Amino acid sequence: MKKIGVYISSLLLFLTVSVIAQDSDFRPGKGKITATALNVRHIPSTSGNIIDSLKRGDVVDIIEKSKYTSNVDGVSDYWYKVSLPKKKTGWIFGQFVSFELNIESGLRWKSTTPDSSQTFTSIKITESGMLMAGTYSGNMFLSNDNGKSFKKILPQALGVSVGRINSIYSVKGTIWIAANGDSNGGVWKSTNNGTSWIQITTSQGLLSNEVYDIVEAGGTLYAATQKGLCISSDNGMSFTEEKNVNMQVNSLAVSANNTIVAATSNGLYISTDKKGDPQKNWDRIKSKTANMGDTVYTVAISPTNDIYIGTDKGLAKSSLSNLDQWVSIGGRVEINSILVDQNGRVLVGTNNGLNISLDQGGFWVTYKEENGLASNWIYRVAVNPVSGVIWIASLSSGLSYSD
Repeated sequence: MKKIGVYISSLLLFLTVSVIAQDSDFRPGKGKITATALNVRHIPSTSGNIIDSLKRGDVVDIIEKSKYTSNVDGVSDYWYKVSLPKKKTGWIFGQFVSFELNIESGLRWKSTTPDSSQTFTSIKITESGMLMAGTYSGNMFLSNDNGKSFKKILPQALGVSVGRINSIYSVKGTIWIAANGDSNGGVWKSTNNGTSWIQITTSQGLLSNEVYDIVEAGGTLYAATQKGLCISSDNGMSFTEEKNVNMQVNSLAVSANNTIVAATSNGLYISTDKKGDPQKNWDRIKSKTANMGDTVYTVAISPTNDIYIGTDKGLAKSSLSNLDQWVSIGGRVEINSILVDQNGRVLVGTNNGLNISLDQGGFWVTYKEENGLASNWIYRVAVNPVSGVIWIASLSSGLSYSD
């Protein structure tokens, strides 16, 4: 699991250029350069002569897209022809250009924090709209009025306080916490909106008390731990090891038909059902595209069964119906979280802003501090299912929300 404080991002910024769209989908328009310095070449290839140079923030006219993608430093993308002064043209590699399509221009942002001394590591909104924000020190902040006021609680069980809160999960009136800590980590459970808690640890079968994520599917609970995937068929009272996924599991996602997807330190694993048995068969999905690394940090599944993963090489997309076909839709930046809401919006939190796509990752718009966010470091994202408001946790910078 990636640790707070080691997310050192390179100058390669998040791609906001589609590598899915075919030539017929290309639309000429404005593009903003995201690299510190970018060479313009006379042909769409790194072997082309350098005819000009652009810098970060330059806005150019994109007039044409190359027919095929190229692989540059392990990243696959198209080349784009741009207009230059004195009626000249040249080609730039798509990884370093952001299309400003203004598809979410109506969003305005505000920042808030329930406690400026806290580092916010998780955020979740229940089906009823209750906002829950968890912290590095184990505090939780609950709001039932859309963030206007918060109630602070410290989950405790038998005199033990919860450790770092990695993720919060809510289903059928039960709140689950995935936490870190030798004695105060594990899985935490509350059935009364946080008034009282039960702690589940290695004593109840977890492989580790370092738990990063937790989900429920078909009445079975799945816990992502430092040492592997654990399963509970008795509502969290005991866990057993899933022997086929015995490496660090960073993130979990569940499809509408209860397919489980596990993002691990050794690739992506997809469950295959054995006649309803919680112990499933698992297929490991090998790297299918340049932006699909073996270390998978986060995963999300859309309502239409599209699957999005953030790896050590960027963002990639596929479909549960055709896992042999993957496409790269994001460049080399630290991807901290992916969320697809009930309306199909794809929200990707990175170390360089929040990226939103309305067309399944074809085109993106990026929001940053200058748009009102508390920080460019977007650690976790949640969407209110009732109002559609987006909430962001940005570690020590607090929370942000769309207005």
